[in-house]
Amino acid sequence: MRLRFFLQFLCISILLTSCTVSSLPSTHTFGAIYTNATIPDSAFVLFDQNGDKNHEFEIPAMGIFQIVNNGSGNIFLPVQYENKIYSLTLANNELKETKSHPYPIYMKQTGNFRVTTFNSALQAGTVEWQEGKTSRSWAVSGFPRIATFDQTYIYVFATIIEQKKPVLYVINRNSAKIAAAIPIKIDQANDMQVIDHRLFITSVANQNQIAIFDCKTKKITYQTLPELRPEYIVPMSQYLLISYQNSKKLTKIDRKTYRILEQIELPQPVFKLKQKANELYVLSQIPANGQGLVGVYNISNWKLKKKYLLPTIRDTTVQDIVVF
Repeated sequence: MRLRFFLQFLCISILLTSCTVSSLPSTHTFGAIYTNATIPDSAFVLFDQNGDKNHEFEIPAMGIFQIVNNGSGNIFLPVQYENKIYSLTLANNELKETKSHPYPIYMKQTGNFRVTTFNSALQAGTVEWQEGKTSRSWAVSGFPRIATFDQTYIYVFATIIEQKKPVLYVINRNSAKIAAAIPIKIDQANDMQVIDHRLFITSVANQNQIAIFDCKTKKITYQTLPELRPEYIVPMSQYLLISYQNSKKLTKIDRKTYRILEQIELPQPVFKLKQKANELYVLSQIPANGQGLVGVYNISNWKLKKKYLLPTIRDTTVQDIVVF
């Protein structure tokens, strides 16, 4: 009797284990956001290591151009042409919609601290920052394109459009007061990062410079680069990697001296790029049919390791990727 009971228990355990394993989702390698800029139709798609779709989330929203990953299993998708932000919990595939200020432009989150910029008025915008359940906001003149932060300040790049005047706002994140509003000689920043107590600001205007703001001395210097329209910055341990808008070129500059170390040319143009360990994921748009191409490069020798041709999702275009 005991032997029969043991064998029945063993069989049931094996069956349960088999069912549990087979129901587990495939490991997500990367995700992509697709959007339509004229009608409320978007999709967030998860892909496995073979480039096959794990899951597709249909989102009834117009104009999602950015994926924000908090690093703890949560994805945020600001809807730039509406007044809402979607959040996705990867552990249970739960998608939620949250109302926000009108027209969220850009969001950045590290840990439980988040900053978001909004095009909330005709000649002014709103900067909102949240830490846990505490939320504050501040109105700034101009169009607040992008923002970042350190432990003391929030840095906002804005363009006062009627004056054609780019400006860097430095906001004390504790007192919620503007500590400085500094005119800048470059415009149309698409990336801004605090690295080694210095704020690096790109410019996709028809210029070949980035601005470097010393967070301690509050002084700005400019670094000339070999290409026009520097767009994104990838910080490495010894150098910074800089991409250019719609270009195949990358530039390595020394992290301390800003000396140009190397010029790199990829076989595909860079629309968005994300780093994971010693790999660089590069997204290129294929505008004719809404597809995208993701190339994975070894940062040590810049050899192409993998290539993923992303599918067409209805009448949408791929806009950003996230790597897990």
